[in-house]
Amino acid sequence: MEGAQEIGREEKIPLDLLRECAAFGALSEEELAELSGYFSPIELPMGTNLFAQGDPPGPAYLVEAGKVRVLAQDEKTGKSSALGLRVRGDLVGERALLTRRPRMATIRAAEDSRLWRIQAEDLEGLLARHPELRESLTVYFEQIGLRTFLKAVAPFAPLPPEKVRLLASRIERHEVPGEKTIVVEGEPGDSMYFVSSGEGTIYSHGRPLRALMAGSYFGERSLLTGEPRAATVVAKSDMVLYRLGKPDFDDIVQTTPAVRKKLLEEMEARLQEEYFRMEFGVTPATTPRPSETSPRRTLRRRAPRRRASWLPLSAYPVVLQRDEMDCGAAALATALAARGIRRPLSWVRECVGGSREGSTLESLVRAAEAMGFETRVTNRTIPELAQVPLPSIAYWDGNHYMVLFEARDDRVLLGDPAAGLIRLPPEEFLRGWTGILIELEPTPALSRREIFRENWVPLWRWLAGLRGSLALWVALAALEAFAVLVLVLYGESFFARDLDRLPRAKHLAPFVLAGAAWALTRALRLGFLESRWARWIGSGMDDYLRRLLAMPERFFERMTLSDLMLRSAIGPRLWDWVYRVLDPLFAMSLLGIFLSIDLVSAHPLWGAAVVAASFLAGGIWHLGGTLARPSAAIAAARAAEATSHLTEVLARNAAYRLAGLVDWTRSRWLHLSADSYKNARRAHAFLGTTGAIGLLPVAAVWLAALAYAPVPLRFLLEALLVPWLVWRTSSDWPLFWQAQLDLDRILEVLAKGPSREAPESAGPGGRAPRIELADVSAKKEIAGEERWLRSVSLVAQAGTSLAVVGPPRCGRWQILELVQGSLSAVRGEIRTALPDGAPLADPVFHTVVEEPVILPATVRENVRSTILGKRPDQDGRYAEALDLAGLRPWLRNLPLGDATRIGPGGFPAGLEECQRIQLARAILGPPDVLLLYKPLWALDEASRWKTLQGLIERLRGRVTILFVPKSVEEARLAERVAVLYEGRLVENGTHAELAAGDTFYRRLLSESKGSRRDPAISGSDED
Repeated sequence: MEGAQEIGREEKIPLDLLRECAAFGALSEEELAELSGYFSPIELPMGTNLFAQGDPPGPAYLVEAGKVRVLAQDEKTGKSSALGLRVRGDLVGERALLTRRPRMATIRAAEDSRLWRIQAEDLEGLLARHPELRESLTVYFEQIGLRTFLKAVAPFAPLPPEKVRLLASRIERHEVPGEKTIVVEGEPGDSMYFVSSGEGTIYSHGRPLRALMAGSYFGERSLLTGEPRAATVVAKSDMVLYRLGKPDFDDIVQTTPAVRKKLLEEMEARLQEEYFRMEFGVTPATTPRPSETSPRRTLRRRAPRRRASWLPLSAYPVVLQRDEMDCGAAALATALAARGIRRPLSWVRECVGGSREGSTLESLVRAAEAMGFETRVTNRTIPELAQVPLPSIAYWDGNHYMVLFEARDDRVLLGDPAAGLIRLPPEEFLRGWTGILIELEPTPALSRREIFRENWVPLWRWLAGLRGSLALWVALAALEAFAVLVLVLYGESFFARDLDRLPRAKHLAPFVLAGAAWALTRALRLGFLESRWARWIGSGMDDYLRRLLAMPERFFERMTLSDLMLRSAIGPRLWDWVYRVLDPLFAMSLLGIFLSIDLVSAHPLWGAAVVAASFLAGGIWHLGGTLARPSAAIAAARAAEATSHLTEVLARNAAYRLAGLVDWTRSRWLHLSADSYKNARRAHAFLGTTGAIGLLPVAAVWLAALAYAPVPLRFLLEALLVPWLVWRTSSDWPLFWQAQLDLDRILEVLAKGPSREAPESAGPGGRAPRIELADVSAKKEIAGEERWLRSVSLVAQAGTSLAVVGPPRCGRWQILELVQGSLSAVRGEIRTALPDGAPLADPVFHTVVEEPVILPATVRENVRSTILGKRPDQDGRYAEALDLAGLRPWLRNLPLGDATRIGPGGFPAGLEECQRIQLARAILGPPDVLLLYKPLWALDEASRWKTLQGLIERLRGRVTILFVPKSVEEARLAERVAVLYEGRLVENGTHAELAAGDTFYRRLLSESKGSRRDPAISGSDED
């Protein structure tokens, strides 16, 4: 045990805890009393390991309080993935004790936890005296594994957790040797079978139909139709099967219509596959799907597109997961990217939903269909993969998703969200693949035109919105161009006397003077950038960026956000502009101007014609080419669409478009990976040097033409160079303007004015306002679905707390968006006023959402946000924020306390710790209004309750709090409760008032108490 703390053996384990453990359910009261004497208590601080994968077998542990996470590490990639959570009443470490094998996983405390330990020799003695206990433990293991297996079988994914447990208890395990016949064609059907391991073959009339692998099932057809068995199943190798009898099967399909519907769809699909295979000899992937012939959608069948084997690795985009729970959403984002559609992982995760255990097959299928895919969950073999539309999503090892890009006889190419692009031999792929595949067939609804609407009108608005940094650079460019022209046009006379001594050397004067002017103005420009004026402008931008910490960060990618934050430092950002864009652009522009002047002076008529034709052709090329070329049109349309949304209020459906816009802009800039200002300057200087070297061949040709070439040849060279320079500069200037406008627009929308710093004497808040929603209606679109709030009238008194509850998709998150100002009201009014009735024009909102953003910095810097600009010293509030967020126990276990660096490249911080850091950051703000959406959902119920209770009590009277609780029971912590149903406010009052009567709130409370969600199986309850 790496960090467990001994308590002592004098304390006895509660018998109620032993009764809650399913492994000891078969023991009598006397046996439980005997068993209780062998347990000793231990404390496991948050973030410490109980034991690690590969450790020798040792004691078993029973969780009493807190939560521990089960982590497994891939031996090849070194990546860890979460296998699940263990909470009160769960056993951990018992499998290694019984099998005498090394530990198969790492157990890490997700919260401060209390466990009870039983030594190996004590348990062995108990098992020897009580054989029924060994049998009970064996059944317990099988039930856990069976539940994990059932959640991967697509038709049973819609089952609620209690039904899954019931189904697992009714299934029987059978071991079948190879070559044995399992069912016979023509016999009556009495059961359905699931394949846990091994391989088999289905025969009809003596002809093989398809292969059976792990994750397959058969026998459901005769149970659904009442007909005799339609095929014979023979075990190809030793198989482990799970058998579900007809009475239990009938009970499941009658009480769960979704399961019956899935089974019927799969049965129809298999019938068509078998018919086409037997009659025409084609593979199942080429047969029509049931959904393709349904009235709701007509899909034109196309041959699957296969990627060429010679394509480089970059041709297969892989979206990496942010943590171990993101593999499903990352796999779906990769499938979109492979078809040329880039969407932020946060947006895909919102569509998928899922739970703290990750995504389910059902949630992935539902999200893919909402995006415009035609989906089908199938069991495949390696030969059948040749006809599957790729890319598709493969279910891997029972707890992971990968994207299948290519399947050949000698290799399988996969996109692993945890490791990137990998190649595996087919036999190694089969060892990890469960046989389950989510086939994704694009439909017209997935077209780029629908996702990125080509609206050119907002582009013209950008021209009217030039200000700030762009105005500064335009002024500097004008001064530089004016200085260069003055030196070139009038400076030659000062050198004429000396230049006349050299034959034909006077033609070098414009080039020499232009270079001198360029160097001089560049030095002046860099000096200006290091002056206090530029520093003042940069600090203003940093104030804008500081507002990012109060935004719903879940819609920004972590790397994108970190990159944007790193750019907020004055030096790297401005040096990037100078070296990467401005210097080559100005040099080429000036070179084009000088060449044009010399060309016109050599032959006025033809020179003017060449210059005019060059500019005209350049304009036509770039305006018309942008419309004609798909990639440029899509990029411009994406920027236009993002701008059209960002010019309004910062709604959530615009935030992920902003993330895409930042991603698109970043691809044209240097990605800052430097850890310091010095390294960043070196990187930019290197890029600037390489950019200048690219201009030397052009300058050398021009110099040779001016100095030695006859006039006709010189005219010809300049006539060729001028159009080329016009084309190059007309390509780069729009990119420069685009980047400036992107940055200005991002800053403007995210800021909505400079951020306010509270005086040092003020505590958190100090201006807690009264918030009133008066007959407010609002609409927003999520994953193509419109969701409405209708006629909501609600009041949150100053300095109080208000909980917003309701069933999934009732509009809880939209209430917080309306209050924050990130969602526009279609009707009604939202008023924010001080307790004395005076309106509060600029309230400070801090939002805490499900997914925190952690910067690559120390814990202290993450809480105090020093990366985005230093705040006044707030040690008192900083200490209070740490206490309220519950960070103190975790900080005591860090190597350097709050000076420990976390994030990428630093000390690993779990999701629970990151959520606490986000909460502390919001408290330190200080905010006037604190908006909490399912705060601290990753914590166990007791820890979350304790933290929220302390937070609400300490901030009462200082901050107005609106929150959407993770559990309805947590609403009793608030002073008032608002209940929503289908976008309408149906009840409003205190917890005592609403819980006393026959109310919808009381029904929600009873349902919350009566069900214990199984996040590995159930879907999301997103709004």
